[in-house]
Amino acid sequence: MNNTIDNSQERIKDICWLAGAFNADGTVTIRDAKARTPHPYFDLSNSDDVFIEKTVRVLNSLGVNPHIREQKLNKKWKTVYRVSLSRQAQVKQVLEILLPYLTAKKARASLVISYIDNHNYEIVKDVKLLNRRGDIQSSETTRENTSKP
Repeated sequence: MNNTIDNSQERIKDICWLAGAFNADGTVTIRDAKARTPHPYFDLSNSDDVFIEKTVRVLNSLGVNPHIREQKLNKKWKTVYRVSLSRQAQVKQVLEILLPYLTAKKARASLVISYIDNHNYEIVKDVKLLNRRGDIQSSETTRENTSKP
């Protein structure tokens, strides 16, 4: 059996797994504090340490080194682990790899990649609209409405 094919298939399988996990539990946004230039941010959170270990392993295999932190949101709840990337080059690298496999987060990922490439501040507003909580419109509908003149 050819090890190159096996490794390639395993890599695709890991990328697809990460894309599915990111679609479900991930966030991609552009953070903009008044004192700083807006910057992209990638985050995947979960309370399962096995899930987090696999996430880190797959991200490492893609050539990035994520930041991991623990959060205890409520003393009655489990600890949440956050795996994040905030370096522009790493966020772009991961999003470009995941993009063909994304569904729910595809529009956001595309916008963040576009922002990294062009630093167009109008994109920041579009990403915020897509990430807005409690909106009855779907992400794709919101994106379509923001694109119209």
